[in-house]
Amino acid sequence: MCGLPLWGRLLVNKANSAAVSALLTGVLVSGCGLHQVEMNPAEMISLSFVKELGLSAEIPLSGNQNTLRTRMKTLIKVEEAAQFALSIIVFTKLPFVWWVYPVLLLLPDVSMIGYMINAKVGAFTYNVVHHKALAIIVGVVGLFLANNYWLLAGVLLFGHASMDRMFGYGLKYLRGFTFTHLGEVGAPKKSASRESNYSHSAIPTHH
Repeated sequence: MCGLPLWGRLLVNKANSAAVSALLTGVLVSGCGLHQVEMNPAEMISLSFVKELGLSAEIPLSGNQNTLRTRMKTLIKVEEAAQFALSIIVFTKLPFVWWVYPVLLLLPDVSMIGYMINAKVGAFTYNVVHHKALAIIVGVVGLFLANNYWLLAGVLLFGHASMDRMFGYGLKYLRGFTFTHLGEVGAPKKSASRESNYSHSAIPTHH
């Protein structure tokens, strides 16, 4: 709780529910004249109730905010597409036939086998294999050892991670496979479905 005085933090921590805590936080932060909070107290209470129910939702964005977020996602996808293309270019410099790249490109997804145990293990195995730092380390080792197989492994790991993120599949949170650092996979469709169900349930019926 950045910027709140000590008595304010203690008061919020003593609150009996997340909703009351959110309200106190919004009031105290507003009273301190801080600008880091983008939600008003009412929005914070709504989000707190949603979290208490174990649901997943986002505060509705204005048209301008939604446009900016869409542009940012597009910018990230373009960046990842460029890195994916880079992995293909580097691969062409290695002494392997062309079909090796497409055949082995999906091999890193074997790391999803961790989800057969539970979401925590699955997120760990997936994130280790799909982290670009691992791809770079493997590639650098291959470069120093002058080993084309290590270089190939590094290029494939890097290209696969870039391809995944190009399609919106980021590193995983522990909550589940669809919760990634790039956002929830399929969130727009789920949100639209929730809104559709709500609108239908709100229509009065006559018997």
